[in-house]
Amino acid sequence: MRRLGLPIALGFGKRVYAAVTGSSALRDAPDHTTLVTNLHTLRDLTRKPDPSRVAFLGQAGAGKSTIVDKLSMGRAHPRPIIGVHTDATNWAERTDVDLLCRWPGQVVADCPGYDTRTHPVAAFVAHFPFGNFEKIILVVHGKIRAADVDIYQAIRHAGMTPLVTRSHAESLDANDRDTVTKDLCRHLVGLQPNAVVFVSSRNGEGIDELRSRL
Repeated sequence: MRRLGLPIALGFGKRVYAAVTGSSALRDAPDHTTLVTNLHTLRDLTRKPDPSRVAFLGQAGAGKSTIVDKLSMGRAHPRPIIGVHTDATNWAERTDVDLLCRWPGQVVADCPGYDTRTHPVAAFVAHFPFGNFEKIILVVHGKIRAADVDIYQAIRHAGMTPLVTRSHAESLDANDRDTVTKDLCRHLVGLQPNAVVFVSSRNGEGIDELRSRL
C-alpha cells in the first residue's frame, strides 16, 4: 500500500492539494485546535505500519460507532461510545481521549463525525493521517454531501480507495440499493460498485461481509 511520510496538511502540500481538488475545506482548514492536536497525536500513534489498522470515518449520526461495536461483538476496548447524541465521540474538547480501540486482530480509529461545528471537515481533510491506515471505511447515510466528497477525495489523494458502507440499509429494497450504488459512484469519482457494502446494525445485515473485508 502506498503511504505518505507526512500528512497532506503540511506547508506547500496543503496548497497543492487545494489547487488540484478545488477543496474549499482544505483552504479553510484550522491549524491550532484541540481536534487538530488529537489528529496529530493519532498520526504519531499510527506511524508504524500495522495491517490490522482500520479507520471509520463519516458524518455525525452515520452509525460508525454502532457498526464498530457490532463488528467487535462488544469486545472492543475501549468500547465505542453509543448514545442518543450524534456527536458522542468527541475529540475537540480534551487531549486525554482514546483515539484507538482494539479487539483481537483489529485496531480501529472510531472517529467523531465530521462536518459539525466542533469537528469541521476541514480539520480531517488537512490533518487526518489517512495513509497510516491499512483500510478506511467511509460510512454514509442518506444523501451524499459535499463534506463526504471532500473526505473521499482526501482518502484518494493518500493513494487509497475506501470501502463505502451505507448504513441503516434495512429500509432499502433491491431497486433502492441499485440507485444508491449508482449515486455513490457518480459523486465519489473512481468508486466501484463492489466497494459498496450495505449494513444494518438493526438486523445485522452486512456485518459479516464487512468483517470479512477488514
